Amino acid sequence: MTLYLLNAPVATSFGLFRYTEITVYNASWLMKTRPFVSAVGHESTAKLFSLTTGVDVKPSRLQVKMAPGDDAIVFWLNKRQPEGVVIDTIEELNRIGYSFGLLSMLEEDS
Repeated sequence: MTLYLLNAPVATSFGLFRYTEITVYNASWLMKTRPFVSAVGHESTAKLFSLTTGVDVKPSRLQVKMAPGDDAIVFWLNKRQPEGVVIDTIEELNRIGYSFGLLSMLEEDS
């Protein structure tokens, strides 16, 4: 049962998924109580993940293929930014808005 960190809600394989909104507190708690694998591809997004949760997140271009029982914490900006824009302060992040989701793979497609 792996816990991944993602920067978009992506169905990583065919199957049945559940995606629910969670609080920053719940995201932080999960990251502090379960080992996780970062698949956050951009350094700036990993930094924002770290700033909001208080947990150090390293960027990684890992390709994820979730299996039943796996979860992913998804950091999601409420508004897509123009090409080349890098958000690097919590003030900018709060202005744009963000949310966290928990993506759970329930079963594989058969």
